[in-house]
Amino acid sequence: MRGPARPAAEPADVPPGPREGASATGFHPAMAKQDTFQMDGVVTEVLPDRNYRVKLENGHQVLAYAAGRMSKFNIRVLEGDRVTLDISPYDLSRGRITYRHK
Repeated sequence: MRGPARPAAEPADVPPGPREGASATGFHPAMAKQDTFQMDGVVTEVLPDRNYRVKLENGHQVLAYAAGRMSKFNIRVLEGDRVTLDISPYDLSRGRITYRHK
């Protein structure tokens, strides 16, 4: 025969495991990507492979690429277009064009 039954542990008594609450990629949900910041600019040069040279409102030049949805929906960006960029805080000379203003 078996011994006396042990009482079930309360959820507060059990510390969370190392992977509890993690997503399939292994990142904890509270650990988001570093936020980008948005700036507006004007396309000054169209380069190959959907790359663009953009002059920002503050006068800086940035090399930018078209976001995937712009390629998917075949949104064309031409020289002189006003665009909105997402710029990473890690490399301020590169950006991603997320919106073409009308």
